[in-house]
Amino acid sequence: MNKSGLIKVLAVAVVVIIIGAAIFVMLGGEEEDQGDGPALYYDMAGRNVTAVVEMEIDHLVASGVGALRFVSYLNCSDKVVAVEAREGPAYNAKSYMYAFEYDNKSNFNRSIGSGADGLIEYPEQLLMLQDTPQVIIYSVPSRTLTAEQQNYISNAELLGMKVVVILELDTMLNEASDGLSEVFVNQTMLMGNVLNKTAKASELLSFMNDTISDLRSRMSTVSAADREVSAYIGCLSYAGAKGFDYSSSWYDPFALLGVNNTITGGSSVVYQINMESIIEMQPEYVFLDPTGYKTFLADWNNGSSARSSSVLNAMTAFQEGNVFMTVPFIWYGVNFDNVLLGAYYIGSVLYPDAFDDVVLEDKAAEIFGAFVGYDCYAEMDAWFLGNRSTNITGQAGVVSG
Repeated sequence: MNKSGLIKVLAVAVVVIIIGAAIFVMLGGEEEDQGDGPALYYDMAGRNVTAVVEMEIDHLVASGVGALRFVSYLNCSDKVVAVEAREGPAYNAKSYMYAFEYDNKSNFNRSIGSGADGLIEYPEQLLMLQDTPQVIIYSVPSRTLTAEQQNYISNAELLGMKVVVILELDTMLNEASDGLSEVFVNQTMLMGNVLNKTAKASELLSFMNDTISDLRSRMSTVSAADREVSAYIGCLSYAGAKGFDYSSSWYDPFALLGVNNTITGGSSVVYQINMESIIEMQPEYVFLDPTGYKTFLADWNNGSSARSSSVLNAMTAFQEGNVFMTVPFIWYGVNFDNVLLGAYYIGSVLYPDAFDDVVLEDKAAEIFGAFVGYDCYAEMDAWFLGNRSTNITGQAGVVSG
């Protein structure tokens, strides 16, 4: 081979190596095998966090949507030294709040401000805590960090605190909805490695996979005709409680069961649906997220509202009493344990024969026990009854009389 040809081959090889490295960094949350050398670990933004994995972490804070949730799922509340304001005092649908009482100011500092990106915006204040956090678990919407986010990280690390980036995950499911997504698995194991809780992380993932398998096994017994029953989910939360016409074409409990969702196409996030379209669809069943039930009631009782009782009673589901509350899971991100519990409840309503052995309270104890080690179902139900004027399951009050 002549010199020119050799240079071309080497150039191609270098490009391939660079692309391969870039792909690995983009995936994030993975462990890189170094052969005989120590493994390297990367966070969800592709940043090398091997030094953090090798640390003995006693004190940390969680910053941003879902960060405290992942810390809690791995039973590391004892390491948390401060909690951002947006994590309470309303417990809402967050099992980890009931389990670990993060609003207890005698155990957790709650005096530090938290902006759009949480506690990481105030690293100087974190230094004033009695126990300075060694690590900040920082949740962001995208693997590609903005200049502002990079600046937050730099400021915190200049002050001696390490930062591990994780993602705000809208779903735990893969595209086929038949298992956990690679991103969710990678992130859970990343947190397990960072917090020295790999056994707990693996145990949780195994439980989730087994639960999804059970749901799919039950659905395999449902006839094609019964699967055709249509359903609508309303009052979905998005940056706060919303009314009846807020829904989505992607709703995890529906996806897990393969429910015939009347909302198709459009955005996979929560958005406002045209009321005339909803009525024209005539879903056979309607489910309501309890988080928005007070908003729903205000519209229901307002004769001039496009979501009033006179309008909604034009729907067959309301006429026949097929309107049900269901387990809420969207509040400061997705509460993944509630997704699974909600799937069992919706399954018991739509496909009773396939779920006839399910006692929801027992299933809740099993699921919450696996995620946070505490059965909070009764307390969560009581919170919604006291703060949203409804139980979290059962026939909606407006049709039950």
